Amino acid sequence: MKIRIRIIIYSLVISILYYIIDSAIGHFILYKDLSFIRVFITGPPAEVLVHRLTGITAIILLGLIFSVMLTMTKSYRRISVSPKKNATMLSSDADLLINLSHQLKTPLNAIIGFSDLLKDPRLPSEPRQIYVNHISSSGKYLLELVNDISDMTKLDHGLFYTNTTPCRVNKLLQEIRTQFEGNLKEKAKKEVELILKTGFQDENFTILTDQGKFKQILTNLLENAVMLTDEGYIEFGYKQKNDLFLEFYVKDTGSGLSVERLEKIMDYRYEVVDDGMRPFDTAAMRINISKQLVTLLGGKLEAESVLLKGSEFTFILPLNEVQVHREKMLKKTALGTYKWETKQILIAEDVESNFIYLKEILKPTGVQIQRAMNGREAVEICEKNKNLSIVLMDILMPEMDGYEAARKIKELRPYLPVIAQTAYSLGEEDYKEADKYFDKYLIKPIWSHELLNTLSGYLA
Repeated sequence: MKIRIRIIIYSLVISILYYIIDSAIGHFILYKDLSFIRVFITGPPAEVLVHRLTGITAIILLGLIFSVMLTMTKSYRRISVSPKKNATMLSSDADLLINLSHQLKTPLNAIIGFSDLLKDPRLPSEPRQIYVNHISSSGKYLLELVNDISDMTKLDHGLFYTNTTPCRVNKLLQEIRTQFEGNLKEKAKKEVELILKTGFQDENFTILTDQGKFKQILTNLLENAVMLTDEGYIEFGYKQKNDLFLEFYVKDTGSGLSVERLEKIMDYRYEVVDDGMRPFDTAAMRINISKQLVTLLGGKLEAESVLLKGSEFTFILPLNEVQVHREKMLKKTALGTYKWETKQILIAEDVESNFIYLKEILKPTGVQIQRAMNGREAVEICEKNKNLSIVLMDILMPEMDGYEAARKIKELRPYLPVIAQTAYSLGEEDYKEADKYFDKYLIKPIWSHELLNTLSGYLA
């Protein structure tokens, strides 16, 4: 910058000297009285003044061009000669994405590699099941990573909105415990005990909060606990802190985090990728997301951790208790499966693989399944078939989207339950739209237990 200013000053000085010299030369040719004013300003003909001003402008422009070229050359040399130094100039977001792209390759490599091995028709059943398990676990890890990246981006740009609804706390915690019991079994962590403690015994204890984000907070913290704990226990639950707040917690006897690292993770702008502590990358990201989600719900998250001994995360949420009527017991067999042979469900889904997945989940229930390839076809089926019990509606479909289809179905049959399924997180306006036409919505990927639990509320 200093060099550029110096060049511009030199250009101005040279242009002034040029004017003086040119005027002096003109004096000897045009004038004899040595009048200063006539020599420099009033005396010269118009074409002479234009010539001099053009020369001055050219000198100044050449100086500016030279200064810009010099700056660009220095910048080019800095980038070319010192790529490592240039790399440090990348923004934190770009640096984060570059590092995360390497993490994406690991599960993708396992998915592609084991899928290729499964093509061998001579493969025995035992290794085939092992390969399938690797593909499944790598797929879940990949999905969690993509969701975490998406969540951090939305949180950074203020794109997360709350949707406050009644949430049965004990019921949700029981579902989470079931989910993570399977998680521990899948990861072969038989030495880890999962403990749930609730502050209220009433199974219908209900508060007003954003159930999806509340569940995501607990899930993130429990995912970390499972990842970092190989023996001992993982305990989670809640208690009443005071008249205004509930206090939830997740603690474990895992490997823990150092005080310095925990302080960095809890910092909102902390870059979660750390080459020196690679196993904790996703853990740091989950903690950071959970902290921001707790704040969004009107609470506060705190953490304590001792390296090699374990961690404890606590967060408070407003105690907005609501009274609800006791729900009917779900009709299940002794084996815990659902029996819906007399029910009919319409699945509006244009993607073949998604439809097959949903059909396979529902097959053991005996429910009668119809399919619509687009929103317009879904409306026509609902108008003709008066025996439909429920509609599972995709949002993005050809010809007519799920919102428009649901609106028309509700006009025809106001009491027919319509459940949305979408791969997109809903924004504030989407929540309002969904509440108008949908009885409930499920965010893809839809797990089997989540789908069955949701449908049971309408088909039981």
